[in-house]
Amino acid sequence: MAYVAAHNIFSPLGATSAATFAAVAAGRSAVAAHAGLLDYAEPVWAARLPAGWARALPGIVGDFSPFELLLIASIRDAASQAAVALTSPRTVFVFATTKGNIGLLDEAT
Repeated sequence: MAYVAAHNIFSPLGATSAATFAAVAAGRSAVAAHAGLLDYAEPVWAARLPAGWARALPGIVGDFSPFELLLIASIRDAASQAAVALTSPRTVFVFATTKGNIGLLDEAT
């Protein structure tokens, strides 16, 4: 049997599941046309994290890639909700991304 003990969604609409769900419920969208994205000639319609998002994450110290920063922030939020022992051999942590790790969230693109 499997249980979901905690979750987190880090999106252009918010850094937590609650913030993202509230934005969607309010009818907000972060989808916009982005010219020059991924070397495509035509604009790409996508939702992107806002510029500077990585610098706004509190309490993360170290030299991490943008993808690692997103991972740390998301895991930290989910772990803070979990009422289970994360170090238990019976605990499995699943991290999934719907973006295919596009450019590992490189802010330069």
